[in-house]
Amino acid sequence: PQDRAALGTISRAALNLGLHRFRPQGLTNLLWALAHLNVSCAELSEAICQEAANTSLRGFSSQEVSNLAWAASVLLGKMPYSLCTGISCWLETSELERPQELSITLWAFAKTQAACPTLVGYTHKRILDEPEWLDSFSCQALSNLLWSLAKVHKLHKLHPDHTDHTAETIGAVLAQVHLRTLSQFKPQEISQMMHALATWGGRGRQLL
Repeated sequence: PQDRAALGTISRAALNLGLHRFRPQGLTNLLWALAHLNVSCAELSEAICQEAANTSLRGFSSQEVSNLAWAASVLLGKMPYSLCTGISCWLETSELERPQELSITLWAFAKTQAACPTLVGYTHKRILDEPEWLDSFSCQALSNLLWSLAKVHKLHKLHPDHTDHTAETIGAVLAQVHLRTLSQFKPQEISQMMHALATWGGRGRQLL
């Protein structure tokens, strides 16, 4: 409770000071802290997303973009349009470098049922161009990626042809990875992957 009260005071101070005076890391840390402590402050959360979007996320690292998307989905239960636009602009010149950053960002959009064709297109292209990249994904990141792609595809019918190829690529890569067996996946992760395959109409059958 004391932490929450202190954070509320800091939040009001941040708004009074002006968010335009914060660097990318500062904005990200503010939103992440609110989400981590489960403190509802819609005014500040929306304002942070808007401020980040005003700059098209210039100067934001891939981890900061991922953290912003995750925190917004947790705090607001939606992905503000301004942040969707900002991430789309950011992806035109930057990449989500680490597997976890991509899976978390895509998960945030899928969880909030938000459309971001640029992010989905980027994900498909990255997987199809660099299938070996999937081998560096943790079990959780891979499960979340597969579930999120299937969820977004079902909701928005985005890139149906690319999605089919992506499902097959993920299945083929997993089938050939001998260092990671299904025994290393948690029950929920296996369940998520099976649900994704069913959503895709059974594509990526190598996983079965």
